[in-house]
Amino acid sequence: MSTIKNTSLALLAAAAAVLSPALVGAEESAAALPLTSLALFTSGVGYFQHDGSVTGDARLELTFPSRGINDIIKSLILRDLDGGTVSSVTYASRDPITRALKTFAVDLTGNPELAAILQQVRGQQVELSVQEFNPYRAPYVQAGSQTAKVEVPPVTKVSGTVVGVESRGHPVTGETAMLNLLTAQGMKSISIYDIQEVRFQAPGTRADIEKALALLAAAKDLDKKTVAVHFAGAGKRRVRVGYLQETPVWKTSYRLSLGDAKEHLLQGWAVVENTTDADWNNVGLTLVSGRPITFAMDLYTPLYVTRPEAQLELYQSLRPQTYDMAMDETAPEEDQYAEEAEAIPMAKSAMADMAKRSELAAAPRGAAQPATAPRDDFSLTQGVAAAAKGAAVGTLFQYVIAKPVTLARQQSALLPILNQNVGGERYAIYNESVDPARPLSALKLKNTSSLHLQQGPITVFDGGAYAGDAQIADLPAGSEVFISYAVDLETEVEAVTGTGTEDISTVKITRGTVITTWRQQRERVYNVKNRGQRAKTVIIEHPVSAGFNLVEPKQPMETARGLYRFSLPVDKGKTAKLSVVEDRMVDQSVAFTNIPSDRIELYLRTKNVSQAVKDALQKLVALKGRLADATAARARIEEEIRAIYTDQDRIRSNMGKLSRDSDLYKKYEKTLSEQENRLFKLDADLDKAKTEEATRKKEVDAYVQSVDVK
Repeated sequence: MSTIKNTSLALLAAAAAVLSPALVGAEESAAALPLTSLALFTSGVGYFQHDGSVTGDARLELTFPSRGINDIIKSLILRDLDGGTVSSVTYASRDPITRALKTFAVDLTGNPELAAILQQVRGQQVELSVQEFNPYRAPYVQAGSQTAKVEVPPVTKVSGTVVGVESRGHPVTGETAMLNLLTAQGMKSISIYDIQEVRFQAPGTRADIEKALALLAAAKDLDKKTVAVHFAGAGKRRVRVGYLQETPVWKTSYRLSLGDAKEHLLQGWAVVENTTDADWNNVGLTLVSGRPITFAMDLYTPLYVTRPEAQLELYQSLRPQTYDMAMDETAPEEDQYAEEAEAIPMAKSAMADMAKRSELAAAPRGAAQPATAPRDDFSLTQGVAAAAKGAAVGTLFQYVIAKPVTLARQQSALLPILNQNVGGERYAIYNESVDPARPLSALKLKNTSSLHLQQGPITVFDGGAYAGDAQIADLPAGSEVFISYAVDLETEVEAVTGTGTEDISTVKITRGTVITTWRQQRERVYNVKNRGQRAKTVIIEHPVSAGFNLVEPKQPMETARGLYRFSLPVDKGKTAKLSVVEDRMVDQSVAFTNIPSDRIELYLRTKNVSQAVKDALQKLVALKGRLADATAARARIEEEIRAIYTDQDRIRSNMGKLSRDSDLYKKYEKTLSEQENRLFKLDADLDKAKTEEATRKKEVDAYVQSVDVK
């Protein structure tokens, strides 16, 4: 690790991130603190704690994967418990690789081609090995059935100064990059394809390229970083180092042996994985369940602020001016504005000492400590389990493994955390969406232990034989939950749709609108047949539908998220039925004046409609009847007028074909006179009819707007 570190420092030109570097002592003894305590969280992190002692000024080196440095910077806790101080923490910086590559004479960012590299060394001396491009790349070429020998041109040495690189046409490759080189004989253009070797005459250029390549290689190899903690003090002292690191989520699995009564044996195991590069030797292990908020933040990569570039203000130069001589030749006056050379004293200033030592003293009494980290005040004696002790810590729950754990690197282990009886009753549980024909064998598990049971799989045994698998979510002490582990082949369930009804619940009239509330009722029937040799209780899970209310049964056994659960006892060899009735209220609105007559008749004979609403409807029927009569009277008059006009057109047409002295002509004249008299009367009657109709319509509109009854 030290070799990798020294190489990185050399390549990055001492770009190390050091906290209080002036405090790093030249004579420090190496310290080694073993891992003593470890807390694993279900949020994917672990708290590692090292305890031990140091003498005098000491240096502790801890090695971590590069990806873990951010967690170290974010969470590192250091304590010198016997009067010493933590003087500094140092670690190698990680500048972005692209930023570091741009500091070299030749920028290798982005995998540049040879032409791009030569373009960057313009003005430098190079020596080239040049061989004319051979498109066949072989001394012989096959042309049909004949083989022809191709002359391979010799390799020549060319030295000169790089002028630049340009693109130019090529007879074979089409377009190619051409290197323009200033030699002793003059300017030469050499195809990039013809260059076999490049030697940089400037020693610094070759060295920079080698450093850049080494940096690229080191960026892939340096997966480990060293963090050095410097302790300062006198004598032998106790010290402690704690930090968070990413760890696999610890898991739980259970074995449940069903008993004959209401007690069953539950055994729980924790799955722990040591994915670190160090062995755990006699480590105090704490397993914490819960969901503390945790996140990763890149504090390791240096950040740079983009600053605006200010431009100097330029002024246009003035043309030189020429002046004519004065008309009167008087002697020039002495200069009244002699320059005064006056020294301006510089104010003395002293820089403040910004390198004051940061002292990480022991935490004061009452200071907040990590709730889930192994601490001095952690209870190591509480608990009822044989292999682990449980205790609540804030909103979390922890299992403290009774004996220290030894686990080699990259190894996993099963640790017993629970082995005791728990409560539970046997059921068959039916859900139509899971299996429409059969229920599942189930147990209503009650956590009668004092431990919080973390989510995980349960392998169920019944009568010493494997019965099936189940799964639980987090189960606090004292809580109950159903677990199902097999299909109950002795029981059948048939779910059918029962009768449904739709009745009027209430009717109200307000502001010209009739609002009818309909009561819609539906039924789902579950027929359960128990073909087994013992009575059982079947739990029916019925979905809760938005807007519907439960009518029958009055109360479910329990309500889960989105489900009713009903208990249905079924004797052996018998059939039982459960009817679930639900209803909902649906409002329907219609304009008071637009109610059809059949709907009014329905309202009048419905018991749930109040008498006030019925009276209002009957009055509306009467008012609308008078309006209808007035409308019909006006329509009859208009129809008679149209008939007279039609008949007059016929008579006039016939009169045009008759002699004025004929009897028929005179008869037509008499008829027209009588019709005109009738029209005068009908026009007067029509005006009265329209007035009557408008009056009746106003009566209806006024009444409709005034009614507000329930």
